[in-house]
Amino acid sequence: MKDEQFMRAWNDSHDHFSADIARGFKRLAVAARRLGEWSAREMHARSRAR
Repeated sequence: MKDEQFMRAWNDSHDHFSADIARGFKRLAVAARRLGEWSAREMHARSRAR
Protein backbone atom coordinates (compact mmCIF):
# COMPACT_ATOMS: atom_id res chain seq x y z
CA MET A 1 0.00 0.00 0.00
CA LYS A 2 2.77 2.44 0.87
CA ASP A 3 4.51 1.59 -2.40
CA GLU A 4 1.39 2.53 -4.32
CA GLN A 5 1.08 5.82 -2.43
CA PHE A 6 4.74 6.59 -3.08
CA MET A 7 4.40 5.87 -6.79
CA ARG A 8 1.28 8.02 -7.08
CA ALA A 9 2.99 10.91 -5.31
CA TRP A 10 6.08 10.47 -7.50
CA ASN A 11 4.02 10.47 -10.69
CA ASP A 12 2.04 13.51 -9.59
CA SER A 13 5.12 15.60 -8.83
CA HIS A 14 7.55 14.23 -11.42
CA ASP A 15 6.64 16.81 -14.10
CA HIS A 16 7.27 19.67 -11.69
CA PHE A 17 10.54 18.13 -10.58
CA SER A 18 11.71 17.64 -14.17
CA ALA A 19 10.79 21.22 -15.07
CA ASP A 20 12.72 22.52 -12.06
CA ILE A 21 15.79 20.49 -13.03
CA ALA A 22 15.59 21.71 -16.65
CA ARG A 23 15.25 25.32 -15.48
CA GLY A 24 18.25 24.92 -13.19
CA PHE A 25 20.43 23.48 -15.96
CA LYS A 26 19.39 26.28 -18.29
CA ARG A 27 20.41 28.89 -15.69
CA LEU A 28 23.76 27.14 -15.23
CA ALA A 29 24.33 27.09 -19.00
CA VAL A 30 23.56 30.80 -19.28
CA ALA A 31 25.91 31.59 -16.39
CA ALA A 32 28.68 29.45 -17.91
CA ARG A 33 28.26 31.17 -21.29
CA ARG A 34 28.45 34.61 -19.67
CA LEU A 35 31.54 33.60 -17.71
CA GLY A 36 33.15 32.33 -20.91
CA GLU A 37 32.36 35.55 -22.75
CA TRP A 38 33.74 37.65 -19.89
CA SER A 39 36.87 35.52 -19.70
CA ALA A 40 37.47 35.85 -23.44
CA ARG A 41 37.11 39.63 -23.24
CA GLU A 42 39.55 39.78 -20.30
CA MET A 43 42.11 37.61 -22.05
CA HIS A 44 41.79 39.68 -25.22
CA ALA A 45 42.19 42.94 -23.27
CA ARG A 46 45.24 41.60 -21.43
CA SER A 47 46.89 40.41 -24.62
CA ARG A 48 46.39 43.82 -26.22
CA ALA A 49 47.85 45.61 -23.19
CA ARG A 50 51.19 43.83 -23.53
